[in-house]
Parts: sequence; C-alpha cells; structure tokens
Amino acid sequence: MSTNALKTNQDLFTESEVDFGKTLGKLLYLDKKEVPDYQSIVINSETGEVIAGALVNDETGRLVDGTVPEGVQAEVRSRPIDGTCVAYDVVVEAEGFGNQLEVTVPTAVSLDGLAYNQEIRFTGLSARHWSRTTRQLTNGRVSFVHTQGFKLRAENVEAVKVKADKK
Repeated sequence: MSTNALKTNQDLFTESEVDFGKTLGKLLYLDKKEVPDYQSIVINSETGEVIAGALVNDETGRLVDGTVPEGVQAEVRSRPIDGTCVAYDVVVEAEGFGNQLEVTVPTAVSLDGLAYNQEIRFTGLSARHWSRTTRQLTNGRVSFVHTQGFKLRAENVEAVKVKADKK
C-alpha cells in the first residue's frame, strides 16, 4: 500500500517538518501587495445588481431564508472592501523554486526597509496545502479539473546581512 506525503486536503507544514531554506533557496524581495478584507454580497443572477436586503450566514456562506425577494435568482459573491488591508503578500524570486512566489505576512511586519532584489529571510514560515476539484461542462461532456498548491505564510521578514569579503 502506497502512502501519500500529503495527509489531508488542508495540511499545515511548518519549519520543523520542512527545510524551507533548501526547498526555496535564496529569496530576493521584489514587491509587496496589500491583501484586502472581503465581504459577502448577494447579487441578482440575471441582472448582476446587488440585492440590498439579502443576508448571508457568515458560518455557512449561504443565503438566509426569506431575505431574497420571491422569484429572484440570487447568488453569493465575495468582493474586496475598499481601503482595508489585513495582510501583505510579499512577492519574492525563489532561486531554488525557479520562479516567483508570494508569502503572506501580517500587517504588523514592517517592509519599509526592503529594497528591490535584496536578499531576505522569512521567520515562522509555514505552508498549507490546498486542493480544489471543479466540474466543467464542455460540448455536452462533463470533466473534472483538479487544482492544488501551497499557500505560504510567515510571521516576519528580515533582510539578510551581506558579509564583507576579507582580503
């Protein structure tokens, strides 16, 4: 019987389990992006207009019965709240990974002293595995598309001090 390294659909891997330094290699700071807070809204599926009196249950993400007018087809959508920032996505070039990636850090972390292409290091780094299967109908045929990846988070970020060469 074969074993899968990914135990469940939403596993959390920490620095005690994964050598992120070896996996990602040298990290170069490129940019930061604000991560806004999101709110659930209800829209009319036919017109695309927001239904003002409709309510969404925060725990289930479903419409509250009786808050949508009779006969109206409605759907719940999520949209960013303007002017909010709950975290930063730090965009880095990961030498060992061979590509750019984003690591989410709290807003309390100061990123002001970081310069473009500067080597950085994350502390308290963790990775959460996620996966999603969607059903698609194409030309009358049903197919399933499976997508998976890792969401990286860190507690802090710091610049790597460059050691001067002794001659």
